[in-house]
Amino acid sequence: GEKVYHFGSKPPLAVVVIHETGVSESSGTVDSWHAAIGVHLGSNPYMLVSVLAAFAPALARALGLNIPIMAIVAPSSLGKTTLQQVGRSLLERADKIDDACGTINGLRVMMEQHPDEPVFLQDVHKVEDVNGLMGLLFLVANGGQRLTSTSDQKVLAGAELACGLSLSMEMTFLEMVGGTKMSLPEGFSARCFEMVLQGPHGAFHALPKGVTAHDFANQLKRACGEHYGALWAAWIPAIAKDAANIRDKL
Repeated sequence: GEKVYHFGSKPPLAVVVIHETGVSESSGTVDSWHAAIGVHLGSNPYMLVSVLAAFAPALARALGLNIPIMAIVAPSSLGKTTLQQVGRSLLERADKIDDACGTINGLRVMMEQHPDEPVFLQDVHKVEDVNGLMGLLFLVANGGQRLTSTSDQKVLAGAELACGLSLSMEMTFLEMVGGTKMSLPEGFSARCFEMVLQGPHGAFHALPKGVTAHDFANQLKRACGEHYGALWAAWIPAIAKDAANIRDKL
């Protein structure tokens, strides 16, 4: 947004934000988010992992960490999208998750617009250009840039991909490439964490008393549309203030 947080000592020159991401909106407070959503993290590890994966991109470049890519894998109607909505509620309204069924260039442009933030995409198994998708994921994992040439043979570097990714799909990446002529690129498993849902209730390990998994998912979805943004707004300045101590513990 419009604010700059220094992860360490303040530089001698003024810092100007040249990539304007807009002012983030929020609804509710940290306490209301915890009461509606966060209170369930301790007994539902998949939810906790989704929240941590969503928060990690804010710290990756500042603390010299790897850009996280997480893929949630499960059959339909087991709660994959709900887990993504819980993660997305840290930053913004999360009553829906964008679909991955677009062109590779379209997905790349979308990712360029969210530096140091998570990008959430569902139905990744429906992407037709699997080879292009793998190349895009490698760019994200390595914080790379897309290089093109101009008419006068000069190299033009695209925007750096510095977002994190939270993906959901109905098959693993190995299964996705199994129907193509390509193989899973070497080193891919070191760049992408696949979380295959095997909880007692699909995406959930524990449910509120007297509530079904389906009703619990709907409850969380409503909460993610009502309580969002407050944690991101509170955590980022707090961690920036204590960045030196955090680096020492890494």
